[in-house]
Amino acid sequence: MLAFCLLIELCFHIPLFCPVNLTLFIPSVALYTASLSIVLVGASVILAGAYLFKKHQTTVNPMHPERSSALVQTGVYRFTRNPMYLGMLLIILAYLLLRFSFVGLVLPIVFVFLMTHMQIKPEEEMLAKLFGDTYLQYLQRVRRWL
Repeated sequence: MLAFCLLIELCFHIPLFCPVNLTLFIPSVALYTASLSIVLVGASVILAGAYLFKKHQTTVNPMHPERSSALVQTGVYRFTRNPMYLGMLLIILAYLLLRFSFVGLVLPIVFVFLMTHMQIKPEEEMLAKLFGDTYLQYLQRVRRWL
């Protein structure tokens, strides 16, 4: 069965495990343009977040939130507390648009779940310890994702 699915994908460009290829109904130029636009927005959001971290001379490394020296609340951080993760999610969604499959719909959900529980929540705890009430007020004003 797997070999048959692979053959179908290779010969007809239908994504693996996709019972209905919805991309057949959308003109490819429009599809690629939409996907590229989403990638560019996602990359811009990531770069804007990283730029503001560098500008405020704080760490960009998500593995060491304890090294944060400033709480950035301007620019994209006025709209989302996690612009870099949001940008990654947008890029995943752009890929999903290009390679649509029903199985692939799970990827963004898994990404958001894992990032929220394994990365963002521990970061939030550390930042609350570092920045106290200022960070807690920021939590009330700005949403985690968007």
